[in-house]
Amino acid sequence: MVNALALLLAAALGAAEPAAPAGPQARYDAALKLLLDGRLAEAALGFEALAADPAAAALAERARALAEVSRALDARGTFVLRAPRPAEPAPSLAPPAAPRPPRLDRSGRGELALYSTAYGIWTGVATGILLESDDPRAYAALALAGGGGGLALAIYGTRGQPMPTGRTQAIEAAANWGGLNGGLIAGLADSSARGTVGATLGAGLAGIAGAVALTKERSPSSGDVALATSGGMWGLAAGGLALTFVDDPDDKLVFGTLLGAADAGLLAMALAARRIDLSRGRSLMIDAGGLVGTLTGVAVPLFFESEEPAAYGAAGLVGMGVGLASAAVLTRGWDEDDGERTSSSAGPRAMPFVARAAAGGFTAGLAGTF
Repeated sequence: MVNALALLLAAALGAAEPAAPAGPQARYDAALKLLLDGRLAEAALGFEALAADPAAAALAERARALAEVSRALDARGTFVLRAPRPAEPAPSLAPPAAPRPPRLDRSGRGELALYSTAYGIWTGVATGILLESDDPRAYAALALAGGGGGLALAIYGTRGQPMPTGRTQAIEAAANWGGLNGGLIAGLADSSARGTVGATLGAGLAGIAGAVALTKERSPSSGDVALATSGGMWGLAAGGLALTFVDDPDDKLVFGTLLGAADAGLLAMALAARRIDLSRGRSLMIDAGGLVGTLTGVAVPLFFESEEPAAYGAAGLVGMGVGLASAAVLTRGWDEDDGERTSSSAGPRAMPFVARAAAGGFTAGLAGTF
């Protein structure tokens, strides 16, 4: 009994004795853990105590630096370190997967289907005229066949081909301007109505074939097509206004002037499209300005009750030029994207950082954008 009591008393006395103080390295590791856990004030106290301990030796200077860092970070607010990055996986010995083929741009396929349907209907009607049919049912049947054929050709003929919007619009423009050229040339040749329809249809189909072949490898942009089309349109309008300066022009002069002016404007703007980067939206805005300017110019002699055709032509040409030029100047910023902002526009930003060094120590500093 006495021996048992003695043993219990000895154990209690041994438990009451204070634990041996931790060494400098253990105290340094404990303070470092507090720093990494975001407990900056406690970490600073731990490092300061270690720096003041003569037994810390080489750890004292490191502890003093980390104490200052902990105090500085604590003064800035919450401090959270990111989790370490996972180790990068070993490179795979399997052969790399074959790159996927680029996706075809077919954004203009629907527009082409609509236009081909309408052009097919026109082709059917023109075919009835060429056949000199007098039966309305024949025209209806040809129009239905042409529209269905145009739609089917647009859908099934473009299944495996790129059909961007610019290519579609180039094909449409080639059909329209080709048909116009064919009709005007037939007028110059004094062709009959049947011959004019045939020339218009043939030149339009030739324009479609040429545009399909020329745009197969490289498609123009919508802005390029719009700019060239605008040139032809305003050339045609200028030619019509210029005819007012001639008293009683004959058919050949009318057809020749319209043909030359339209083709000159079309060619000039097609060449300019290679050097001018213009969007379709801005081109349409310039056209709107030209339309308003032309109408304003023609209205001036009308308000003065002029009876001279040349006055209307001159005023219309001046208004056209002023309207187109003014719209081009006023829409200079039309294509700029105001939504983009660089990171520097938000002003300078800075944040402190602590990184573990390869030798076992730590590096502290300040990083940011200025």
